[in-house]
Amino acid sequence: MAFVIFKSKGDDENAINNFLQDDRVSRMTVLKRDGSMYGEDGTIYLFEGNDEAVNYVKSIKPASMVELDSKEAENIYRKIKEENDNAEEGMGFVFG
Repeated sequence: MAFVIFKSKGDDENAINNFLQDDRVSRMTVLKRDGSMYGEDGTIYLFEGNDEAVNYVKSIKPASMVELDSKEAENIYRKIKEENDNAEEGMGFVFG
């Protein structure tokens, strides 16, 4: 599955909210996180989908959202996946 991670400092919340409500964008897996959890300022947004969907997101993103370079994005993506895996394991333990 393809992904892209953008960073925003919250400069244009209206544009970001409109972007997130776009029909094609809203069908993707979208995670919003506080960037400080990953050593970044502002808010990070992870978009997962097929290559076409990721390219679409890149083409219509607001100017206030900056794409992270591939190395940074890969590190953050790995951390988010680890967090999700740990959360799922915890739920399995609770509901066994």
